[in-house]
Amino acid sequence: MNILLNRRQLEVAFNSCNCRGDLDTALLFPALAIALKNVSETIEARRTTKPSRIDFKRATAGDFDD
Repeated sequence: MNILLNRRQLEVAFNSCNCRGDLDTALLFPALAIALKNVSETIEARRTTKPSRIDFKRATAGDFDD
């Protein structure tokens, strides 16, 4: 997963892991920085891969907005 991460995504990962303290201090530790990056990539991947819902009535009518 090569997703470019921003600070907001790292903060969400930091809070979801119930970490205490400062994000900048946590990122100084290599193992914790890697873990937070992996968690934030996983959160972002789950947000972006929502299954698409097919509207069969629109498809049979030939109404495509794509």
